[in-house]
Amino acid sequence: MRNVLTIDQGKIRDGTLDDLKRRTCTWVHYWEPTPEELTDAASHIGLDAEEFQELLSPTQRPTLRDTTTFSIVVIRSPRKDKEFLTKPIILAVSKAKNDLISVTPYHSRSIEHIRTLPEARRTTIFSEGATALLFTILDEITASYFSVLERMDDEIDRVERNIRSTNGESRTMETIYRLKKTLIYFHKALVGNREVVGGIEKAYAQFLDPRLLSKFRTLHDQIVQLVELDATYRDILTSTLEVHLSVISNAVNITMKRVTSWGAIILIPSLIASIFGMNFDLIPIAHARWGFYGALAVMIAATALLYWYFKRKDWL
Repeated sequence: MRNVLTIDQGKIRDGTLDDLKRRTCTWVHYWEPTPEELTDAASHIGLDAEEFQELLSPTQRPTLRDTTTFSIVVIRSPRKDKEFLTKPIILAVSKAKNDLISVTPYHSRSIEHIRTLPEARRTTIFSEGATALLFTILDEITASYFSVLERMDDEIDRVERNIRSTNGESRTMETIYRLKKTLIYFHKALVGNREVVGGIEKAYAQFLDPRLLSKFRTLHDQIVQLVELDATYRDILTSTLEVHLSVISNAVNITMKRVTSWGAIILIPSLIASIFGMNFDLIPIAHARWGFYGALAVMIAATALLYWYFKRKDWL
């Protein structure tokens, strides 16, 4: 699918591909593109379709490059499917610094949010040109990382609150491993995004407006903060996993103590009963009138003594 926005006489309106030929800022956005739309976008940017498709592959790293007519920024954005992942977004600024072409393999809420900005804000962005629009898109993508990490922070808090629960150990382990896996993906994407934004700030992209590059310093600092926050959360999860395993090990030890204690308590009466149940006549006090009661008294006394001992040791 494709959408075109352009500024015309100080107002934002829906446009067409013909507006790319005008001198005013035009934004062409493709999402969930068909093969025909991919070919169309690639031809405008100056790449062949196969090379353009490669830039949208799931394993594509963030990168910054130039063609003869466009500066191309490939950035990775968070995406929620069954779990949080990151996927590439292509952003291309024209040589004239007036036009921006963006391509996403899915419907991006970050980009959609820009379309819902107040009219005055969008007019200001389009008036400053495609570099300002590029900065706004990258800023929204960076903000989406903060939003996702805040949600993960809430999940980590829930894991920490339930860490001492005796039930659901496997669920807790599964949650910790899932969060760590997501944070590793985020770390790889954020490090790549940081390098790309740093390259933009250092004017490595040929067709970006040099007057606006200072804006990207703040964006670079925010991504550095995200990388550090991601690392902090991974350290917290590692410590949480160690505590959780210690809790499980402690629970197993307590269970083993209780089983051992009850086994020892039951052992003495069982031993006495088994001796008097042997098939021999010459067993002391076996035929005495008080023999049964004496053996029973010894069993009760031994059981009570062992129970008191293990209770005092806090094994029961």
